Amino acid sequence: MLSRSLRRMCALGARSFSSSTRIAVSQFSRTTTHPMVPSRLPAVSAVRYRSDKGHHLMPDEVHYDEFETLYNSGELFIVDVREKSEIRRSGMIPGSHHIPLGQIPIALNLSHESFTETYGFPLPSKHDPDLVFVAVGPIKSSAAVALAKKYGFEKARSFPGGISEWKAKGNTLEKI
Repeated sequence: MLSRSLRRMCALGARSFSSSTRIAVSQFSRTTTHPMVPSRLPAVSAVRYRSDKGHHLMPDEVHYDEFETLYNSGELFIVDVREKSEIRRSGMIPGSHHIPLGQIPIALNLSHESFTETYGFPLPSKHDPDLVFVAVGPIKSSAAVALAKKYGFEKARSFPGGISEWKAKGNTLEKI
């Protein structure tokens, strides 16, 4: 049975206000002495706010209309952060590049030459406003943005609708 203080800390991490509204508390990190829980809980960052009235974009997200406009103009540098097996099953947005989420910290710390040799495309600029991470939905792409920002890619954004919204709007995916 969890201690009262541990239950309280968990309740502080994410509060449910209705069945479809959740708010994640930014930078939640506490210590605990419960034997079944690590002594230090990891920090959790707020990713988004969702309500019955629709999705509210965070500053580091790009909505579909803007994504489509930038895509059609050829200005986007799209990085798909899904695993290779996921991409094989469903394909990827034509012209996008692939770096699995687990490799983002390593990839973004490589030199330009090593990055190009490893991934087959050039390392995006740290100041590129059109660097957009995608996945099936918002979870992996938001995590990739958080990691990219940690490594100096301050203008990185995510496409929260991801591959799901791209397909739902009638666009095609490229099989690899």
